[in-house]
Amino acid sequence: MEIIIAGLIIIVILLLIAVSNMNKKLVRYEDWTIEMRKQIYKMFNTIKVLDNKQMFEKDDDVGRLWEAIKETVDKIDAFVVPDGVEDEEEDEELIIE
Repeated sequence: MEIIIAGLIIIVILLLIAVSNMNKKLVRYEDWTIEMRKQIYKMFNTIKVLDNKQMFEKDDDVGRLWEAIKETVDKIDAFVVPDGVEDEEEDEELIIE
């Protein structure tokens, strides 16, 4: 009986170590994803500031590229922050109009 209990205790300890390791990796990937999202928003907002006269956005050829960039940013935003989940931090730089 003691052997079974000792075996179960060892299994529980190993599972706790595995879960702890997976949690550390998950937190690291979440931080990386949020940082990538911020960088993409900064890039998009920089492009938007450079295009203050909407010459790129309204141009036919470049306008398609502009829409593709905006769609990509929207897809990343939907992936990083699913609907119904509040973003942890409000950053005014992360605004796309």
